[in-house]
Parts: sequence; structure tokens; C-alpha cells
Amino acid sequence: MSERVDSHGRSDLPATIAPLWGTAGPTTLPPAPSPTPSFGADAGFGEAVTELQQRVATRLSADGTRYVGLDGVGKRLRTQALVNEELESWVTHRAQVGLSVLSAEEEDELVAAVQAALGGLGPLEPLLARTDIEDIYFSGSAPTMLRLADGSKVPGPRLGTSDAKVRQLIQSLAASPLDDSAGREFSVSRPLLQLRMRSVGLLGARLSAATDVTPHPSGTVRVHRHMETSLEQLLDLAMIDEALLAFLTAVVLGGGKIMVSGATGVGKTVLLRALCRSIPLDQMVVTVEDDRELGLHVVPERGRDGQAVLEPDGSVRLLRPQALVRSYEARAANAEGRGQVTMGDLLNQSLRDSPDVIVVGETRGADVVHLLDAASNGVAGVMCTIHAVSARGVFDRVVQMVRKADPPLPADFALMASTSLDVIVHVARNRAYERFVTEVVQVHSGQLGETGYPVTEQLFAPRGDGRAVPTGHKPTPEFAQRLLDVGFDLNWLGPGASTWDGAEDRWRR
Repeated sequence: MSERVDSHGRSDLPATIAPLWGTAGPTTLPPAPSPTPSFGADAGFGEAVTELQQRVATRLSADGTRYVGLDGVGKRLRTQALVNEELESWVTHRAQVGLSVLSAEEEDELVAAVQAALGGLGPLEPLLARTDIEDIYFSGSAPTMLRLADGSKVPGPRLGTSDAKVRQLIQSLAASPLDDSAGREFSVSRPLLQLRMRSVGLLGARLSAATDVTPHPSGTVRVHRHMETSLEQLLDLAMIDEALLAFLTAVVLGGGKIMVSGATGVGKTVLLRALCRSIPLDQMVVTVEDDRELGLHVVPERGRDGQAVLEPDGSVRLLRPQALVRSYEARAANAEGRGQVTMGDLLNQSLRDSPDVIVVGETRGADVVHLLDAASNGVAGVMCTIHAVSARGVFDRVVQMVRKADPPLPADFALMASTSLDVIVHVARNRAYERFVTEVVQVHSGQLGETGYPVTEQLFAPRGDGRAVPTGHKPTPEFAQRLLDVGFDLNWLGPGASTWDGAEDRWRR
């Protein structure tokens, strides 16, 4: 799948979408550098880090309210500038008193360690500045592996020259006031860490790390890249065709309860975000997420030229009225085991916000009980994602998840509650890393079949290449009327209504 270009070689993909899919195949990074040499005997690494850290911290304190008023990105840039200035002064002094000159590799190592000690991102900084990285996998001093937005994995640089230095980096991040503000501990006594890195971009990142219980300090950084997208853009990207565009738009406008299913990395969140873009702007939307990824609260209004519209004071005008979009995020307990806020807590809270639509970024466990409660208690629209092998496989996953509740709930409760859903949309990815909707089933309200599972109707089924095409089956009269009420043409569900071939041709041109 290649990027569309005009006769001059210019891409006509939206700038906010292109990084999601990649353009010219996987990015190839240079080989990871060999381990950097240690400092000479006349200057210990730890002492150098401490001295430079104290110098920079003193200057940051002198900045006072000017520094405090900066956002996360501004604070990082200011800190980085001061570290470079102090390093230059420190290196010059060493040369003047006859001490050995540091190599470029040693200087880079020192800068990374000082930034980490100050609450910066150290060697993660250049990786987190890239727009094409979704996951950073690391294990000790071995080269990292990077999962890119197109689904491919490529090698990346080391985060440290030894396990001790990687552990020191993670410990510094855990204690950083720029991020989770919880003063977390990462040590032999507390070997597992979940950390919200708030200072990364608009939506932050999530660090999951372990030490002692693994051979090396290891973990994953999940980067939340905010991509503005819509169903129309997914049509251009051949993730859906025109029949699916018309149908999914009508389901959203009709207050449908939609569950998006699929494996990891197939585009569930992308599709969910596009569905959210179809929610009328005058509706109250509440998002509930374990990690804040959807970003509906930061989507800007754009003019005809595609540029963000600014308010008179220079701030960005948001697409949705700020009072009509509420973004909840779960919170882990602090170092003392206090302050935890679960997805279930937030879903309960969201029901008190008089929402028109509740959007759950991903349901993974017992919180599905609260999701099903929201779907069955009168909230007009409910949307979420879930890991499942197929659309109908969602019901088995829901049963597994309600059994994790405290106390565990019976399977028949989960299955009957699942009939509150309207449709399940399953997303897949092929070996060429192309992502697309492969199946859509309607769930019949309040009905369990002879097998004890909800009664469903397959409205879109996978064709030979896996893409979903209309089956010709009719939705239930009640559901059909809801679609008709928002202007949907039922002919889009008829055999032969698919426009996949046209969508693929448009994409490949």
C-alpha cells in the first residue's frame, strides 16, 4: 500500500494521518552504538552527574515562576538548553586545569544522565520526539526495539551502557515531578512500575517496567500519538468502503452502542476515534480510559485551509465546547498504596455527568461490568474497544472478564447484558500491514439463542481478502428504523453495494 501523490510528487494525505500508516515502508535506524567508554580515573561519572545536576537545578530555581508557567514540552526544552550550557562550561574548566578531554560519546552519555536526574527523558528524548513510534521495548543495555505506526518493528538505540544505568534512568523517571507526580519507587523491594509520562506530547505516554523479577531491567514505553481522523479519512485510507462509511455514520448519529473488536495493533483506537468524530458537536461526550489516547478534548477546530483556528488571545479554538467533552483517566496507587482510581470508579462517575455518549478507550477486565451497565441503563450512545479474535468472539471475552469482578458474576448475566449492544465491528490487519474492517454484526436486543449466546445478524462479512462486504441480511425493524431516522439508505446493506475496489484504486493512485 503506497502513499497517493499528485503529478508533482506531493502527498495528498492529511498531515495528521500520514504518520499513522507510514509512507515508504519501515524506517531503518542506524545500528545501535557500541558501548561508550567510561570516564577516566580523574573524574567519576556519578560525581559529574551530581555536579551538573546541581548547577542546572540552581538555575531552574532562579527562573522561578517563569519556569513553573511553562508546559511540559517547554520545561524539557529549557532544561535541555541549561544542561548543554553547563556542560560546555564544565568541559572548558576541565581543559583549563589539565584534565582529560571527554569524547563525544562520553559527553552524550553525561547529558542523558543529567537530564534523567533532573526529571528529563534522557536517551528516550529523541525517540519520543519522533512521530512514527508507538512502542519502545527495552531490556537492560541491549538495543531497543521500536514498533512503528505501520506495525513493523525495527531496532533502536540502547538506553544505557549497563543494566545499572538503565535502572537509574527508570528510577529518575519514576521520581520525576514532571510526570506522574507520585514520587514512585523502582527498586528490588518495588520491582514493578506503571508510570504515566505526562510531559510527552499532548497525551503523554505510559511506561511499564520491571527489575529483579526479570533478568535485566526491562519494559515498554507506549506512546499515545494523537491523530485527528474521521471516517471520511479512513475511507481514503481504504480501512472502510463507502457502504461502511454510510452505515457506521448512521449508527453513531442514531445513538448506537458500538463495540470495536480486534487484535493488538490492528487499528481499533483509530476506528474508535474516527467514530467519535461523527458525534454531533452539541452532544455531551465523556471518555473513560486507562491511558488517555483518544484526545477528544484537545482536537482543534480547523479552517478551510486545514490550519487550526485561533482565539483572539492566540489560544487554539477547540472543535468541541470544552464543557461538553470530559476526559477521565484511571490512576494507579501512589508509593503508599493510596489514591488509586479505577476504570470502574470512573464509569460510575461518568453516569452522573448526564452524558449523551460514553466512550471507553479499551475494556480489559472487571470494568466491563460497569460498561454493560452504562449500555443498558439508558445512555444514548456507548462505544468502546475490546480484544477479541472475531466479532462473535466478543461474547466469550466478556464472560471471561466478568468472572474477574469481585465477586465474580455468572456467564448468563454477561451474555444477557451484552444484548444491550447494537453492533460489533471487527478490525483486522493483513501481512502487508493493511488495516481494515473485516466484519460487522448486529446484536439483537434482549435475545439469547438456543446456545445461550446473544442472537446476532451478520450485516457485513469478510470477502476473500478479508475486507467486509454487505451480506444482504436485514437489521431488525427497530434498528433499521433508527438508521432510517438519521437518513441512512438501506440499499447500502444490499449485495453488490460494496465499493472496496474503488477505495483501493483511489488509495493506490
